[in-house]
Amino acid sequence: MKIILVRHGQSEANAAGIRQGSEDNWTDTQLSEKGINQVKKLAERLKDEKFDKIYSSNLKRAIQTAEEINKYHDKKIIIDKRLADALNKETSKDIIKKCKSFLKNILKEDKTILIIAHGSINLTIMALLTTKNKEEGGKFVKETSQHNTAVNIIEKENGEFKLKLINDISHRDDKVDINSKWETRW
Repeated sequence: MKIILVRHGQSEANAAGIRQGSEDNWTDTQLSEKGINQVKKLAERLKDEKFDKIYSSNLKRAIQTAEEINKYHDKKIIIDKRLADALNKETSKDIIKKCKSFLKNILKEDKTILIIAHGSINLTIMALLTTKNKEEGGKFVKETSQHNTAVNIIEKENGEFKLKLINDISHRDDKVDINSKWETRW
């Protein structure tokens, strides 16, 4: 099994430095102009990848990212609200619970799966699949970055999931502040 986790491109809220998890008008923003350009480069990068399934968060920025990538693949995009970004009222336990529920469904199949989601969701999925205990998983989430259009690859080898690529944005030609965990100033 191979899982390719992608974070959506820059959204209008990211560009404005507004955290999208708050329950206000910015909760579900579209991609910014820069985000559209990032996603086009990402789609070009992934055009030769073979996916059996494509899953996306139900939020606009993730769906737009999935649709651009899918122009090269012509697959049905499976929208799943369990991949949605965390809202202010959601605790880390809530995020873990919805990620575990999602993983329970997809891990039954030995497929190559593309998932387009959000930083907190991607990091939680990576931690759940590759760390051995809660403390190690928490440390992974706190210390690992996830930039816009970051590509992460997890593969199953000898019954265990291994991280093959983390937070890769080599397809982008714009500058990224490597000290910025989320590329925004939330």
